[in-house]
Parts: sequence; structure tokens; C-alpha cells
Amino acid sequence: MRSTTERAARSQRGMTLLEVIIGMVILGVIASVGAFFFVTGIKGYTQTREASDLALKADAALERMSIELRDLDGLGTGNSVTVVTDTSITYESTVLPGTRTIGHGSGVIYLQTSSGGTQYTLMDGVTAFRLWVDTAEMNGDTTYLEITAVHISFVAGGKTFSLQVLPRQFLHL
Repeated sequence: MRSTTERAARSQRGMTLLEVIIGMVILGVIASVGAFFFVTGIKGYTQTREASDLALKADAALERMSIELRDLDGLGTGNSVTVVTDTSITYESTVLPGTRTIGHGSGVIYLQTSSGGTQYTLMDGVTAFRLWVDTAEMNGDTTYLEITAVHISFVAGGKTFSLQVLPRQFLHL
């Protein structure tokens, strides 16, 4: 007869090499699936954050341009503004002093105060920029067509942003 110590010793045998290998394979599969979900989550967070930052920057630039262009006024004593299609618009403001220019150059949309003055960046990383105006006869004076709307659109980060502003003054080119 066998003693109880022999039976106890036999029941406490170690794991076989095959059991260890199978355990490591299962643990490896679980770890790789977990890593995949972790990396996917981090990528999603990063893309969402970048898109949100871009949208906030573009929103701030569009809002500033809207404020500027809504109150545009003619240059000097006239009722005209200078528009260089797809490049810039130069004007004076009814509420802010000096000559002002909103324009695009070197991938940046800028606001320049006074002729040759400080140039403030409104939006960087711009890959395409369009600026144009709509005109129509509005005040009965057939000498000039008045500006009815100023349009700006640009592409940044692969997204297109656009703005249409209706000036409060009768102005012409």
C-alpha cells in the first residue's frame, strides 16, 4: 500500500513544459489584443484633440475677420476699399483707427494694422486661400457698384473653412 505522503507528493507535481508554453501563448494573445485596443484609443484621442485645436483656431480667425469686415469703411475720405482677389483686402474701420489689411501670404492669414504696421497672425498652416467680393447696384448711384458681401475661404489641416460678411456701409472697389 502506498502512504498518504506518496499520494500528496504525486498530486503536487510541477507544471509540464507544454502547460507553460500554452499559458504563455494565451497570455501573449490577450496582451496583443489589449495593446491593439490601447493604441487605437490613443490614436483616436490624438486625432480628436488635433481636430478640436484646428477648429478652435479657425473659429477664432473667422470670428476676428467677421468683426473686422462687418465694420469696414472706405479708405481716406472715399468710399472705396482695395481688394486684391485671393490675396488681401485693405480698408479702414468705422470703430478701429488706421488702415487695416486682411491678407494671406506664406501659409498664414494675417491682420495688418496701419500701412506697414504690425502684422498679427490670425491662422497659420493655411494651404489654400480665397478672397473675393460680390458687387451690385445698391444706392442708386450708377457710377460704382457697391460691395454686397466679402467672402473668404481657406483650407487648413485638410478641412475647408469659409466666411461671408455683409458690410454695414455702402462701399465700392
